[in-house]
Amino acid sequence: MSKAQNGVGINTEKPQGIFHIDSKKNTPETGATLNQLSDDFIVEHTTGNIGVGTNAPKVKLDIRNNSVNNALGIGDTNLTATEAEKGAIRYNGSSLQYSNGTHWMNLLTESPAKTVVIATKTNNDTYAYEPGGHSCTNCNVTGAPHRTSAYLTNWTQKYITTTDGGSFDASTGIFTANRNGTFTATFTFALADGMIRAWDGSSNPFDTNQIEAIWRVYDSNNVEINSVKCANAFPSDSRQNSGDSGNAKAGSNCTAIFHLQAGQTIRPALWIDLNPGGPKLFDLTLSGTNSIYNNLTIVEN
Repeated sequence: MSKAQNGVGINTEKPQGIFHIDSKKNTPETGATLNQLSDDFIVEHTTGNIGVGTNAPKVKLDIRNNSVNNALGIGDTNLTATEAEKGAIRYNGSSLQYSNGTHWMNLLTESPAKTVVIATKTNNDTYAYEPGGHSCTNCNVTGAPHRTSAYLTNWTQKYITTTDGGSFDASTGIFTANRNGTFTATFTFALADGMIRAWDGSSNPFDTNQIEAIWRVYDSNNVEINSVKCANAFPSDSRQNSGDSGNAKAGSNCTAIFHLQAGQTIRPALWIDLNPGGPKLFDLTLSGTNSIYNNLTIVEN
């Protein structure tokens, strides 16, 4: 150790700060290179700034030296964000976080890639999953069954950005969140032209018609925890009279925003009460290889 008028030095007789450690004892008084400074620890005379690998620290702790690896190791703490106070930084084992005085907040260097799914449906496949007016339950159906909840199945996935946020099973229509997040989901469908039950002018009107587009939400154990129904009725130029085949088009859509935990799923479904004559087929009009009417989009926000 040496003492000079301008500071204390360890392994140096010419300390360049009020306190200077030169581990390799290789830093000259003037003209030091970055490599020579790489092992030095200096407390600057007037500001008290600390430099590691630099003899001219510009901030309270300055470790900038372009010639060496200057990684800064940060550990975890059991302190709450309130106890650590605003501006504290920690690494909790998976994320670099800072305290805003109340909460530990993730410090993101760049936005993660978000999942976007686009799919189209070019067939009549559905799956009846609840008892209703159809002849079977838990069965595949061709078309939309009468008064029976059914999933829309066998989609064609047209686009996906990444599966980091979620993944889509085109055969079942199930979207699974792969991380906690908020997702905007929408799907549309249209049925082929046909008869829609409506009042025929008699004193005993038939039941009113109704069509529902439904998002079902399930936990990681496939237990339903929520659902969003978008329901509407259709006036019709069709009447359930003998010989009246009808030519009205019905359809629906449903858009919802979901906050999903990793492992939770959403799935598109429908329920219709239009005509008890059996399942109604979809309008499968195409534009190229895509359905004009039957489509699905899920976006991670």
